[in-house]
Amino acid sequence: MKRRKQPTKEATRARVERTRIYRYRVTLLEEPPETLDGFKIFGIEVKLGKGRHVDFPPDKRVLDVETTQEPLPMDVEVNAKYQRVENRATIVRRRSLLFNMEKIETAKPP
Repeated sequence: MKRRKQPTKEATRARVERTRIYRYRVTLLEEPPETLDGFKIFGIEVKLGKGRHVDFPPDKRVLDVETTQEPLPMDVEVNAKYQRVENRATIVRRRSLLFNMEKIETAKPP
């Protein structure tokens, strides 16, 4: 059986240095309600597609997010998260919010 050649530290470092970080500022265009059918708000989440998401406290309205892959506009979602506890079970609901997203600047790691 052939053994795979391990990448050198220089090759690994070069690959990491090529990674670009995309920064975006997401501004909420509507105020999420404090309660939703008996559920209380406990956070805001920004989904950037393919399982990438960032959580924020419920009182923030301008959210700065970073990702290593440029998200497609159709994959971006902003949701208010609500929860209610019933008999030791926590039920979570989400409500989508209107938002504006702008690219801040693309930075390369040092």
